[in-house]
Amino acid sequence: MHRLRYGENGQPLLDLVTEDRLLHQLRRCAHWQTGSKAASAHKTLAKDMLAAPNKPLPVLERTVEAPVFSPNGELRTRPGYDAPSRLYFHFPDELAIHVPEDPSDEEIRSATDLILEEWLGDFPFVGPADRANVLAVILLPFVRKLIEGPTPLHMIEKPKQGSGASLLADTFAIAVTGRGQPVMTAPSNEGEWSKTVTATLLGSPQIILIDNVVKRLRSAV
Repeated sequence: MHRLRYGENGQPLLDLVTEDRLLHQLRRCAHWQTGSKAASAHKTLAKDMLAAPNKPLPVLERTVEAPVFSPNGELRTRPGYDAPSRLYFHFPDELAIHVPEDPSDEEIRSATDLILEEWLGDFPFVGPADRANVLAVILLPFVRKLIEGPTPLHMIEKPKQGSGASLLADTFAIAVTGRGQPVMTAPSNEGEWSKTVTATLLGSPQIILIDNVVKRLRSAV
């Protein structure tokens, strides 16, 4: 069970509901008393609620901060919880959403040029496959719910140091969340992998960026 809260930059975050966090909420959502005397929600009640199977709560897989497609192919542009996709949509106030339902050929060409020329045109891709891989990285967050099952990781290769691959990866995060993405480095052993991956996933991030990979990524975790 999780609760939704907002970070320093206004980004939606998911916290695991612990006993203390549930008690905090219970003490503020109801008036408690024993007989005629005022009382407080007890830890026994919080433990019982946390242990209850099949809780009557909506299933939340992740939060998103940009319009994305739901499993039925609808482009969601309204904030709030969406039951079919199991997503919570949080849109910043300054985000202007103008998506035509039936885009013209000119609008499609303009969108294509924006991505392939203005966005990616200056990056020194080694070949067409590398360019196609990066295009998939850009599109995946918006169409993820249209794909059943897992999707592959994406590796951004660069011909030499200083090519701007880290900056390019940061622009993906800006398009999806409106801000840059913190990076992590690949841990050196299984114990560190376990700690790093667990700590990272607890925050339910939309993107995980492993920077400066210098050797094969191998971990059971």
